[in-house]
Amino acid sequence: MTRRVVEGAGSATARETGAWAAMLVLAALIYVGFALLGGVRGPWLWIELAGLLAYGAVAAAGYARWPALVGVGWLLHMAWDALVHGGTGVAHVPSWYIPGCLGFDLVVGVTLLRTRYHSGAMARA
Repeated sequence: MTRRVVEGAGSATARETGAWAAMLVLAALIYVGFALLGGVRGPWLWIELAGLLAYGAVAAAGYARWPALVGVGWLLHMAWDALVHGGTGVAHVPSWYIPGCLGFDLVVGVTLLRTRYHSGAMARA
């Protein structure tokens, strides 16, 4: 049986979850920045903005109600890196950025999921 980690609004765990949620939004915002700095307009800019909205929603829901969702969001961001930007020759994203982001997202996502639940498994809210 799994047990949910109890977080009070002012607890260190809640503050940490909030920080990782904010950084998830920042990770999505970086892609918007790459697009704008690269002069991208049209479909790619809308894709990056949609990602920003999606990750913002995941981060907000994770912070407000389901802390493990922040970890899931980081793993989803890893999929975003690989499926949307990896290997597609997206000119506005530097080639060196994707591998580092993939590794970072994986480590953060797994670590957050493991630390938000004692057994490392997701419990029902």
